[in-house]
Amino acid sequence: DDPLAAYRWKSRVLLVFGPRADAPALAEQRRFIEKEKTGFEDRDLVVLELTTGAKANALRRHINVGSDEFSVILIGKDGGEKLRK
Repeated sequence: DDPLAAYRWKSRVLLVFGPRADAPALAEQRRFIEKEKTGFEDRDLVVLELTTGAKANALRRHINVGSDEFSVILIGKDGGEKLRK
């Protein structure tokens, strides 16, 4: 099962993984996203912040991101990975 299937052909998805909710890199990413919010909406971009919990763990396994990693991954409307940082 693809945990991102509901977004396919509707939205681009920016997955923001952090090892914990108070991670400094995650806070920096939040500030960037807030400044660019209008541009994200114009591009049908949905942001999912994932730190802990069942959804985060399922997406970590699906996308192959370790539980202690900070990672940002852009998924296109076609469901394919477009960028990983």
